[in-house]
Amino acid sequence: MSLGVDSDVPGDRPLHEAMSGIRCIITCTLVISAMQGGLVLAPSTRKLTDPSEIPSLVSDIRDGDEKTRIAAAYKLGHIWPITAAGEASSALIRALHDPSEQVRIHAAAALGELKARKAIDPLILATGDPSGE
Repeated sequence: MSLGVDSDVPGDRPLHEAMSGIRCIITCTLVISAMQGGLVLAPSTRKLTDPSEIPSLVSDIRDGDEKTRIAAAYKLGHIWPITAAGEASSALIRALHDPSEQVRIHAAAALGELKARKAIDPLILATGDPSGE
């Protein structure tokens, strides 16, 4: 996601880093709010993921290329029923440390969709993400 900041231009690096940090804080705040019932997405706007897909998606988020990891994070956040999402939550928490900022953002959003309470502390820690991407 680009905010119109070119990190190759001298002097823009601090602004780019600040915007990246702000983006992470906003994402994590929205996720925590969603987990506490403050935000609700209409089920009709989401394509749901069958729990039988969890093992391959967990493998994809761990071993796939960046686009595959992003797609896996998104799909893991849309498992139905949510009660089947235990293994998915653990994989998404690990993905909060992925080298790709986009994977981390999608993982945080997915954890919010799943209302994964065990992810609250890792999400709070993720607000300090020093990403410069």
